[in-house]
Amino acid sequence: MINKSFDRMLPPVDISGVIDQVNQAIAAQRLASEASAQGSDLPAPAMPKRGVSADLPPAPSYTLDGFETNLWRNLPPPGIIGQMVDFIYAAAPRPVYEIALAGALGLAAGIMGRAYNVSGTGLNHYIMLLGATGTGKEAISSGIERLLSVVGNETDGVPSALQFMGPSEIASGQALLKHLSDRETPCFVSVTGEFGLRLQQMSHPHANGAEVSLRRVLLDLYNKSGAGNMVRPTIYSDKKNNTADLYQPAFTLLGESTPETFYKALDEQSVIQGLLPRFAIIEYNGLRSVHENMRAGKVITIATTPTALTFLNTVDQYADARINRADKDILKQLWNRLHLKTFKLAGLLAVGQNFYEPVIDELMARWALSLVMTDTLRLLDMFAAGTIGANNENTEQDEALKGAVKLYLTCDWSTVKGFEVNPQMHNDKIIPYFFLQRKLVNFACFRNDKRNATVAIKAAIQTLVEGGIISEVPMPQLRDKYKFNGRAYVTNNPGLFLA
Repeated sequence: MINKSFDRMLPPVDISGVIDQVNQAIAAQRLASEASAQGSDLPAPAMPKRGVSADLPPAPSYTLDGFETNLWRNLPPPGIIGQMVDFIYAAAPRPVYEIALAGALGLAAGIMGRAYNVSGTGLNHYIMLLGATGTGKEAISSGIERLLSVVGNETDGVPSALQFMGPSEIASGQALLKHLSDRETPCFVSVTGEFGLRLQQMSHPHANGAEVSLRRVLLDLYNKSGAGNMVRPTIYSDKKNNTADLYQPAFTLLGESTPETFYKALDEQSVIQGLLPRFAIIEYNGLRSVHENMRAGKVITIATTPTALTFLNTVDQYADARINRADKDILKQLWNRLHLKTFKLAGLLAVGQNFYEPVIDELMARWALSLVMTDTLRLLDMFAAGTIGANNENTEQDEALKGAVKLYLTCDWSTVKGFEVNPQMHNDKIIPYFFLQRKLVNFACFRNDKRNATVAIKAAIQTLVEGGIISEVPMPQLRDKYKFNGRAYVTNNPGLFLA
C-alpha cells in the first residue's frame, strides 16, 4: 500500500524550466507579430476591374475535384441580376458585395420563382446571409424596398411589383400557409432579420408547436414550386383560418444573421432533418411579363445548353459519388442537395439574362456550383472541426480555458492581483486553480453547462492534464516554495496557448 501511495504522488516540476519555456514562447510570438505588422505595410494588390460597380473582393482560384469554388466571388452574375447587385450595392450606406448579392438573388427568386421551372422545380430559394454586427446587413431589406419602389412607381412603373415582397415576421407554419393562400399569386420573398435566433428556436429539442409547424412547412414548401405541385389545404375548427389548395407556391426566404448566432443553432440533427441543406449560405467575413404569366398559370421551362447539361450531369454524378462514400447521414444530407441547388441557382441566372427565352449556359452552371460548393464545404469543415454541432460547447470551453491560461502567462501581475494571485507564483508562471475557476465561471459555455459550471471547468482542466498539455504541480512543492495549499498547474507547451 505504501508503494502504491508513492506511485500516485505527482513528480516535482522543474519550475525554472517552465519559466524559460514560457518566456521563449512569448518572445517568439512577439517576433511573429512584429513581422506580420511589417508585412501589412506592403501595398495591397490591385483589384481587377470587373463589369459591375460592386467591386468583388479578390479571391484566389481554388478548385476541389476539378470544380472552381471561387468563381462566384470573382465574376458577377450575368444580366439583370448583376444590375440588381449594382443597385443594392450603390444604395447601401456600407456597401458589401456579399450583402448586395444575397439581396439580388433573394429578390430575383421572389419574382421569378413560380413562372419559371428548371429540372421539374421552380426557382424559389432559401438564402442565408451571415455577417458580423455593423457590417450593413440591413442594406438587404432597404435596397430591395428602394428597388421595388422605383419599379412599382404608379406613374410609369409596374405597381404589381410590390406584391413580390412578403412579410418579415412569420408566426408559425399555419400563418405562412394562410398568407400564401390569401395572396393573388403565391410567389414572394420574405426578408427576415436575425434569422439565426429563429433557427435556434425551431431547432430546439423542446420547440413549441408554432416553431415545429414552421419548420415542417419550410421543409415542404421548398420543393412545391414546380408546375403540377400542390400543398393540400389545412382545416381548423375556426373555418376562417382554413387554407385552400396551394398550387405551385414559390416561397423564397432571405434571412440574415451573425455567424455566431447561426452556427450555434446547428447540429447534426438540423442537417438530418433537411432544413439546413436547403439553404444557400453566403457569408461576409468582413418584371411585369413574369407577373402576367403567373396570373395565367403559365410556366416557362428553362432550357440548358448541351455543354451546361453535360456539366450539370457531372455535378449530379459527383454528388452521388460523395453520398455513396459518406459514412454518416449528415454528410449524405449536405451533398444530397448540391445538384438541385446548383440547377435552381443557374436557372435564376438564366432568367436574369433573358426572361423571354432563358437558357442555362455552362458559365452560369459553373458560377452557381461555385457558390453552392462554397457553403457546402464551409459547413463540412466546421462540422469536422467541431466548431458547430454536438461538440460545439466543448470546443468553446476549450477555447475559453486556453484564453484564460494565455492571459495569465502574458499579463502583468496587476491584471490578476484582483484574483488574489500570489505574485511569486505569477512570476514563475504557476497557474492556481482558483484563478481559472473564478475567471471562467461566468462564461456562457460553462454557466449553461448542464453539469454546472464548476464541474465543467474541472473537466476541461482535466482534459488538458490527461492530454499532457498542462501538468499539476505537487502540493508539497507548492507549500514549500509558495506557502500555497491549493491546486496549481504549469504549461508543458506554452506555444499552444500563445498562438
